[in-house]
Amino acid sequence: MRIRRLCLIVVVMLIPSTAGANDHVASFFAGYSLAGGSKLSGVQQAFDKVINKPWDKKCSIVGDLSLNIGEHNGADLTRVTYLSGVRFALIKHKSPRNPPPDPHKHVPFVNGLVGGVHDSVGDDKNHLSGALGGGWEFLPKGGPGGVATRIQVDRVFVRGNTDFWRLSAGMVYRIPPKTPTPVP
Repeated sequence: MRIRRLCLIVVVMLIPSTAGANDHVASFFAGYSLAGGSKLSGVQQAFDKVINKPWDKKCSIVGDLSLNIGEHNGADLTRVTYLSGVRFALIKHKSPRNPPPDPHKHVPFVNGLVGGVHDSVGDDKNHLSGALGGGWEFLPKGGPGGVATRIQVDRVFVRGNTDFWRLSAGMVYRIPPKTPTPVP
């Protein structure tokens, strides 16, 4: 019951922060996740919101939630990881004098996140955690919105428990900025 309540609270907290970096307003990621140190696999979702200033749309606020199920030391384990933090896109923005040949089809990024991990075995408690990692998004059409693919690797550091690697891959929906409607 506690895990369901915890998941509900995390989801409610993440909904307002739906967005990413690089000429778009927001993004939503959903994908497959592998958690190292055990035979755990599952799903990961992330929401991020672009911060326009002072980093010129390269920084975003991130909310990240993953659920991994599997076996650890011979016992069945369900691990919920809930994190939030910042992500920096490692891109150069367009200059009117020197436009890049590629309109950001490839977007590498790094992130730093803080939150918690809950394991269903052992002490059955929430543990303070943090994650450092990065990844790469590929936008087939380039531009501000649309669908992209993402590969991401994070090292999750867990206080009072075993640290682990997390690998995820999936799809990203990037929400473009609103274009102003001309007034007749």
